[in-house]
Amino acid sequence: MGLLLVAEATAMIVALLVAIGYGGPGINSFLYSIGITVISGGILFLFGRKSSNNIAKRDGYIIVTLTGIVFSLFGSLP
Repeated sequence: MGLLLVAEATAMIVALLVAIGYGGPGINSFLYSIGITVISGGILFLFGRKSSNNIAKRDGYIIVTLTGIVFSLFGSLP
């Protein structure tokens, strides 16, 4: 989940570049959102780096569901 959040923060950089290009007022909100997402993803990555990589079908369903929910929450920050 941590690496997925870092990937989402990377995707937010595109929106930041568009905001910079158009000189929009939301530049700071994108910067804060990217920072919060990277820090949260880094913390989750550090906590989960020693876990086993064996994923059952049930675990896969949970990961997909949580990813959708967490991406929605972090994507709505700006």
